[in-house]
Amino acid sequence: MADFPGRLTVINGQSSLDNNLLLRPGIPDATQAISAATQFLLKTKKLMSGQSIIVTGNKGTFGSISVIVMTDARADPSQPFAVAASASALAAAQPSGRKATKSRRAGSKKAGAAKGTKKSGGGKSASASRKAGSKAGASKKSAARKSSAAKSSAKK
Repeated sequence: MADFPGRLTVINGQSSLDNNLLLRPGIPDATQAISAATQFLLKTKKLMSGQSIIVTGNKGTFGSISVIVMTDARADPSQPFAVAASASALAAAQPSGRKATKSRRAGSKKAGAAKGTKKSGGGKSASASRKAGSKAGASKKSAARKSSAAKSSAKK
């Protein structure tokens, strides 16, 4: 057995090390051996796609495909920056998406409150007079839109 350093890539449940497909030994079905290799790397060894790693195993070919039948894998200790960069890039990408989602949700709560629906949380609902006022305001806006649409179609 030998050690093979390289960059881990995981795409559609298939893991590879610098274009060498990774397999787990002792699994006769190729699809299951590929899936087992990916699960081993991601879940057992806690490695990430894009990370520099060292795989222990035997290199060979399966038809025209270059493969490594791996018995073990670990993060490459000489390349700690790649791991930190991948993790920080991932962390930086996630919060921005979450903030956008939260702001949309907050906006929809405000829109719901304006229509007279109950707010989730606090257990308080709008008073009957506030509900009626909101509905009246909404019907005035609706009437104004209908009137405007009628005027523009009459001009044509």
